[in-house]
Amino acid sequence: MPPPTPATDLLGRAAIAGFAPVVERCRGALVLLDDVAAAHVRCSIGAASLIAAGASSVVELGADVGSIAVSCRTMVAVVGGLELEATLPVLKQSIESIASAGNPAAPVDVTVFVAHNDAELAEMARHSHSQGHGSVSSSVTTLTGAESEMRRWPGVSPCVLHLRFGPTTPFPGLCYFPGCAGSLVPNVLEVEMAAISLAGLLDTIGASGGSGLWSCGEAAKAVVGQVGRYRRPLPGALLKANVVVMDRALDLAGPASSLSSSVIGRIMNGLPEPAGTVGSADRDVPFPLWGHGTCAAPAGLAHPECPDVRRLLGVLLSLDERAGLHELRSALLQAGSTANVTLPLSAKMGKVTKKQLDSYLAPFAAADAAVLQHAELLQLTSVVADSLGKGWAPTRGRAAPAEKTVMAAATDTDGAELLGMLVDLVPLPRKDGAPRAIEGGKDELLAPSELLLLAVVAYSLGFPSLDWDSEPQLRKVLTNLLATERPDLGDFAAVGETVGTALEGIGELVRSRHILKRYRSLMGDTTMAYEPLLKQIVADLFDSSVSEFPDLHKERGRGVGAAGGGGGGGRGGLLNTGLGLLGGMMGVGGTHPTDADVLVLVVLGGLTCEEIQEVQQIARQRDRKVQLLFAGTRAISTQQQVVAELFPFAARAD
Repeated sequence: MPPPTPATDLLGRAAIAGFAPVVERCRGALVLLDDVAAAHVRCSIGAASLIAAGASSVVELGADVGSIAVSCRTMVAVVGGLELEATLPVLKQSIESIASAGNPAAPVDVTVFVAHNDAELAEMARHSHSQGHGSVSSSVTTLTGAESEMRRWPGVSPCVLHLRFGPTTPFPGLCYFPGCAGSLVPNVLEVEMAAISLAGLLDTIGASGGSGLWSCGEAAKAVVGQVGRYRRPLPGALLKANVVVMDRALDLAGPASSLSSSVIGRIMNGLPEPAGTVGSADRDVPFPLWGHGTCAAPAGLAHPECPDVRRLLGVLLSLDERAGLHELRSALLQAGSTANVTLPLSAKMGKVTKKQLDSYLAPFAAADAAVLQHAELLQLTSVVADSLGKGWAPTRGRAAPAEKTVMAAATDTDGAELLGMLVDLVPLPRKDGAPRAIEGGKDELLAPSELLLLAVVAYSLGFPSLDWDSEPQLRKVLTNLLATERPDLGDFAAVGETVGTALEGIGELVRSRHILKRYRSLMGDTTMAYEPLLKQIVADLFDSSVSEFPDLHKERGRGVGAAGGGGGGGRGGLLNTGLGLLGGMMGVGGTHPTDADVLVLVVLGGLTCEEIQEVQQIARQRDRKVQLLFAGTRAISTQQQVVAELFPFAARAD
């Protein structure tokens, strides 16, 4: 029997099939995408595929369309279903802007695809009579009236169709569940949406109904308990897929860290979105959408003869990051050759550096046709070059030395003194009100959000040996700092309450690991350095000498969802249940997670690039014959996510 088709290939084919209705209608049309649709296009088929199918241009809904050929009277819009009510006025404005610049007498043919993901479709089916969650049920009502409303727009001939968004793959080997909030601590609704999305993922790759499901964490347990309710019978499904789901809240040190060793990790964590990306509000996958906005492609432009940028991203995210950088450089040289752009070459190219990539990018600036033809490659090269520079993220550069100090102390003191050390790292105000620099010089000042991220790292690595008696002093110095630098947060008492709530939240999440037995600490037994929880789990799964997995709960097909196994609502609900793992933590018995064609590793809240690379390293070393497929409710978990969810008062620029 031939080996099974790689799961990522199956996902890619499904994405192409899902967008087939759009591709069929986009020939000669201007394609308008809202933020939700832009993320899906970027992660599935790529806008270049729409251009190749005959689209005159692909732009963001509401973007400046002044450079687009106004003779286009055919438009295709793809919008997220839950945003339809808010999107229609923006769509109308875009249509009027383009139509008024051309021949106002000619009618505008508009096809609107209203797209929902698996979770939203399931909700719509259950709440079609305006029951339950208002946002979903109202979208049903809005959808039925959308076409009628558009028919009242002058000169518009509309057609409103459904479109399904399935699991998307921003990088080869990694997929994420569109439409899931991706919260670090998901609530009941998010848990259900993740379960539906996971079921859709298994259906998409053709997994048999006997998939084994394991979980680590209360939210993860609730998710796997509901997956069976949403699986569809798949005649002839031969792919055996097992699933391990983990709560991101059990390991916040990774996404909170400033010490990213991965090029993609540094791009995701520290750089602003490059100019020309679609969906500026969507930080999930900040990579370019080809043919967007003022870089609109002229009608009839052939498919760009450039390398598969998505595959390059996959190589950069893999163990062969160095090879990925060399391949990126080679692709840029090839692009220059095919576009007749002369690049400065040397006999010995050596290591890929920012200076070298910048020197290759510069000649493209004067070649408009080459920029259009190789836009994705050029934008990817630009952000990679920035990530290789010493100043790739100035604020993270300030935090890195302090974090190294904290990590060294976690190794030397077993974590007990980390909270006290944090007190010494807080830049106390001077008499003139300006903050005092921490050790390292005047350029080493830490912003409040950086200090709070550092606190997440210290709490996570110090547990379970933390000296909690030092927490009041940490709260005091942080309150003093914030009261000085952020007067918008209120008086001293209000700031103190805000800081106290933030530190209590970190402490609650960290203390929730008390229930774990084997994975209570994030410090490796032999390395005495930070080891991600996911890495620890996979290392044990791929170690033939380990037969007991006390912290993994195996779902035994009991139909938990029907009995209300939906998990807690938010942080408090999860903590009050004690992670719900008592009684369920036992040897997996009978089957093993790696005894499958595909092992799907799901992190509720998103993975980090380092976790993906380290798990791949383990799989390569242990030589287990199982495909790994990474999945999450976010594509990549980042520092921005941690700040936004745990410290919303510090989410804005410091």
